Amino acid sequence: MSDLKSRLFSYKNWPILMVNSKLLAEWGFYYTGVLDIVTCFSCNGSLGHWETNDDPFIEHEKFFPHCDYMNFIKMKSKNKVESLENKVLREACKIFSTLKVQKVAVENLRNTGQHFKSFNDVCEAVLKYENKASPPVTKSEKGNMDTVICKICMDTEIDVVFQPCSHLISCHICEAKIFDCPLCRNPVTHKIKVFRG
Repeated sequence: MSDLKSRLFSYKNWPILMVNSKLLAEWGFYYTGVLDIVTCFSCNGSLGHWETNDDPFIEHEKFFPHCDYMNFIKMKSKNKVESLENKVLREACKIFSTLKVQKVAVENLRNTGQHFKSFNDVCEAVLKYENKASPPVTKSEKGNMDTVICKICMDTEIDVVFQPCSHLISCHICEAKIFDCPLCRNPVTHKIKVFRG
């Protein structure tokens, strides 16, 4: 009776419709042919008097906690979950730093007692972690950043003054392409590199 097919076949005359015979067979039970009594092929534990909503897995685990078959099923299930968790975390490490992914995975496990179920869940958690780690930029800080960032590429720090207008709005990379000041539209005759102290 160790194979599922044989156990399923034993339920040919199963009298109880409220408990699914397929579930009973999957959780290791075969039908004895007497009333509603089933027996586990592994631990030889027998159960009967089934009621509506009885879960064969829960009942098997409750009455026969040391059953090798049940422990095998639980271990297999745990390995599947861990394998999925590892795959999800590996994918997240391709986008975020491994350290951040590990931190949020540990924090999530500590807080919820569960592993991440999807890649999106990990990404969401890492983004929340990053937002928590870096405080929001205030208006004054944003204003300060706007005054030092090149108005052309919006990336590099301003370091060139245009003459004769004296506008300071470009970096040394973008200035090579500028012949008229973008701010006042006057022709640029000289470009002076500025060094901040």
